[in-house]
Amino acid sequence: MRSPTWTRVLSRPSSFWDSYFSLLGVLLATLVLFPFVTNRPLVWGVKIALVVAAIIISYRASGSGTQVVTWVTMGALVLGAVLTAAVFSSSNAVAGVVNLALAALIGSGPVAILRHVYSEPRVKMHDIVGALDAYIELGFFFSFLYAAVDQFAAEPFFSQTTDPALFDYLYFSFVTMTSLGYGDLSPALAVGKGLVIIEVLLGSIFLVVLVARLVGTLGMERPQRPTQPEGNSQAENRDGVA
Repeated sequence: MRSPTWTRVLSRPSSFWDSYFSLLGVLLATLVLFPFVTNRPLVWGVKIALVVAAIIISYRASGSGTQVVTWVTMGALVLGAVLTAAVFSSSNAVAGVVNLALAALIGSGPVAILRHVYSEPRVKMHDIVGALDAYIELGFFFSFLYAAVDQFAAEPFFSQTTDPALFDYLYFSFVTMTSLGYGDLSPALAVGKGLVIIEVLLGSIFLVVLVARLVGTLGMERPQRPTQPEGNSQAENRDGVA
């Protein structure tokens, strides 16, 4: 009896890896752990493992195809290994490339999640949790993007500090996205100010439009578009009826 290939193993249903509730737990654990700034490899390894797990669960829970899940898993694992090696690197270019790759991967998660959530025939609590997951991942996306911009730019990203920690970008991202605006951190670069405008707009639209709409239709069937027989449609077109 042949053993299953590893791609088939990745596509097998799992109560943990295919759940938006699991993804929410992983994202919240990441948020809790990120403030701990330490040079201990074990702590950094846990942080990286949580981010990699969040990326993989995003695609598995959203019902992406086996090939997509396989490639995303491979990319996340490779990126996790590279990030582990780059943690103690003094090169800003290496750190910038890694942060851009992290932003690209975790930033694609909300797209996959929302496509799945809005294709479901009935809105369930699982879909609302998925939308919240996508919202949190959006905050992570901008935090990694801010970090990459800072590492590639010649001038400091923030006006208040020249040596921010990774958590500072994460904190600034969520404060910006929720429009709190404490003022303890503010962008000094023009590109940073532009990204802040985009994040504020996306964060506001996400909560007011997407999440609120899902909550308002919880448990309801989504209306299906009426379909017309092909013969009737052709007859209408011949008669000039729109």
